[in-house]
Order: sequence, then C-alpha cells, then structure tokens
Amino acid sequence: MDFLRDLVAHLALPLATISLGLIGGYSILMRSSITETRAEDYIATARAKGLPDGKILRSHAIPNALLPAVTLVAIKPGLRRGGAITAEIVFNWPGLGRSPWMPSTRGLPGAPGDLLLLGVSVVLANFIADIVYGYLDPRVRQ
Repeated sequence: MDFLRDLVAHLALPLATISLGLIGGYSILMRSSITETRAEDYIATARAKGLPDGKILRSHAIPNALLPAVTLVAIKPGLRRGGAITAEIVFNWPGLGRSPWMPSTRGLPGAPGDLLLLGVSVVLANFIADIVYGYLDPRVRQ
C-alpha cells in the first residue's frame, strides 16, 4: 500500500504537466468545432422540430464536432512522446522517453526500435481513427 501511495504521489505532477497541455488544445478545438456545428442548417432543423437543446447537442452537434478532435488525437502520438520526454527530464522520472539514447543490452542504440514503435503507434492511431470515423459519421461507411 505504501508503494502505491508513493507511486501516485510521484506521478501526480508529471501526469498533470502532460495532461493539462493536451486537454487545453483539445478543449479549444472542441469549443470552436461545436460553435461551427451549431450554426449548421441541420441544427436549425432539429430546433424547428422542437427537440430540446440537450438532445440536439448530444445527438447532432457533438458527434459531428468530434471528427476534428479524433483527427487531432490520431496525429499526435509523436507530440505526446515529446511531452513525455520533457516531463521525464524535468521530473527525473525514468521511462520510455529517454529510451532512444540509452544503450540496449547488446550495446546498440535503441533509436531504430523506438522509431519503429513510434511509427507503428501512429499507423495504429490513424487506423483506429478511421474506425471511429465510421461510427461517428455514417457517410464515411459507404
């Protein structure tokens, strides 16, 4: 139990540092995207039908406003990795951020494997974003 408490206490600041930067960018994007979406004709049609604002927001505005956010999440694994490297250096927290510069057990640098892992994570993130697009926007499925 003491180990878990110590881990959470030492993880709080690095996690907050990385998260707050990402949450700020995503929230600004979502706000502007919802503002643009609420000005669309289909939102005015839903209001004219008498749907409550909460239902319009949940059923119509948010799924369409999520499309740019999904794209942003899919293209940011490299930037998240850069933020992790910075947090590891500032808070002296050992992790994968410094792995490209650490020698492996055979004495070879870890950069090729690290770049492969980063490349695969970007491809997987974009593949998952394509699948999520199909659920959010039925026009993409056709």
